[in-house]
Amino acid sequence: MDIVLFTGRFACGIMGLSLRYRFVILSMTEPSKQSRTRPAGFWLRLYATLIDLTTITSVVVLAADISASFEFYIPQEVTILIFYTLYSAASLACGGRTLGKWICGIKVNRCNGNSVGTAASVIRALVVAISLCLVGLPFLFVAFRRQKRGFHDLLSGTTLRDMSVQEWICHLGRSSPAI
Repeated sequence: MDIVLFTGRFACGIMGLSLRYRFVILSMTEPSKQSRTRPAGFWLRLYATLIDLTTITSVVVLAADISASFEFYIPQEVTILIFYTLYSAASLACGGRTLGKWICGIKVNRCNGNSVGTAASVIRALVVAISLCLVGLPFLFVAFRRQKRGFHDLLSGTTLRDMSVQEWICHLGRSSPAI
């Protein structure tokens, strides 16, 4: 991304007024190789997961409240885990990102840069579900690795990349999350 900053001073003869100006021009060129390979960090991944879990939890709790009025019980904890696993697998298979990942500007790819297939997204979603059952402790593995890949990424052959600001802005209007 090319950022050009122009600064200057404009002087007006009337009453000795001077005006300073500054222009910033962003050039939307092809992102560099470095921005394509930068892994998404632990905190960014955590925020994306929390957005996804909050969304799924809201829907499941609303459905449970509606079903309770008809005297039908839905176990919320198990239902949230099942729906999150299905939602994550379907979203990653279709677009490589969930709603939370889309908002945070990260995308799941294969290690070779290709898009995530159905098998890899299902494996990844199942291992994430198992990690959530273990109180999320396996996710801490991401924080201490240089490549920022967790067990679910290693087993499914995926990696999360942090899109550059330029790439994220370009894709923000063009692509929507696969929900």
